[in-house]
Amino acid sequence: DDQLPPTITPPADLTLDCNADLSNLADYGEPEADDNCSFTLSESVEYNVTPCGEGFLTRTFTAIDLSGNSSTAQQVIQLVNQQPWNSGGNQIAWPPDYSLSGCDPDLQPAALPAPFDQPILFGLNGCAQVSVGWTDQIFWLAEPGCFQVLRTWKVIDDCQYQPGINNNGIWEYTQKITVMDTEAPLFIDPPSLLTFFASGNGCTADVNLPMLQTIDCDENPLISVEGDLGS
Repeated sequence: DDQLPPTITPPADLTLDCNADLSNLADYGEPEADDNCSFTLSESVEYNVTPCGEGFLTRTFTAIDLSGNSSTAQQVIQLVNQQPWNSGGNQIAWPPDYSLSGCDPDLQPAALPAPFDQPILFGLNGCAQVSVGWTDQIFWLAEPGCFQVLRTWKVIDDCQYQPGINNNGIWEYTQKITVMDTEAPLFIDPPSLLTFFASGNGCTADVNLPMLQTIDCDENPLISVEGDLGS
């Protein structure tokens, strides 16, 4: 009657980067088992890993012989963020400053051409949870046609940033967007010839000029009239 359980030795515990390939755990070691009779060897895995890829997993190995005697052993693999995203400061390409003309252009990031529209993020992986946001401040250079937008971009990696504890994992950059009014006012259907009839000994006449309509960034542009008879 076999009353001796199998012997089993697990692979050594390991510490890996949270971006390690875990598709084949056998790459990180196999147990060694023995028994004086034949036996079966099985493995189960328990994962305790955060959305940021950190934590640990436990491999439990069980050997059972034909008499029902069993032994278990475990390997613990710890997952840590050994190289946090953008820790070298070279994985964000910020949008350059941008200038354009127009009265009321759409300045939403999606309306701007690349690479002026948004930051470009490189090397994202399962160890990072990155979000991007922005806020705008408007400064008038010559109201209402010319103004400047200071767009402050903020990139946050929630796997690193802990408000009130540290400032790791948060980056800011200010992009300058300048809007200039470079188009002269445009008259809508201006009269090409106006005729007035003088009368009386003084050869005088009342002249009433029509109100002219314009297209311009300024809704109330200054309109002046000049001619042979003065202004």
